[in-house]
Amino acid sequence: MEDKKLKDICGTGNPFSVPEGYFDRVTEEIMDRLPEKEKVILPPTPTTWQRIKPWLYLAAMFCVIMGGARYFVGPSLQQKIDKSPMATTSAEAQSISYDEEYLENELMNSRMDDYSVYCYLTDTDSES
Repeated sequence: MEDKKLKDICGTGNPFSVPEGYFDRVTEEIMDRLPEKEKVILPPTPTTWQRIKPWLYLAAMFCVIMGGARYFVGPSLQQKIDKSPMATTSAEAQSISYDEEYLENELMNSRMDDYSVYCYLTDTDSES
């Protein structure tokens, strides 16, 4: 019953109306209200030199470190061998007298057992 009274008072028509051309302009108005979209700039692709440069710097750094270490540590192993008294000929070896401490250190570092040292010093292997 109450529905009939309301329909009689208000009517059955739609009380709301849309202005003419509203939906034609609505998208433009919404787009105008939005902030401008920032353009995304992609980073440039690295060149071959840019990709190789860090590796080249790393190699140069290691060369400098190795050269500096060699400078501060001392001469190379080959130079030490050339200057060592063991690098002399057999005729010179007979005239050189070795320091006992030097020989003891060399024998300890050579990792030879006592029998091998005995055979080396007495040349028993070459006589038989």
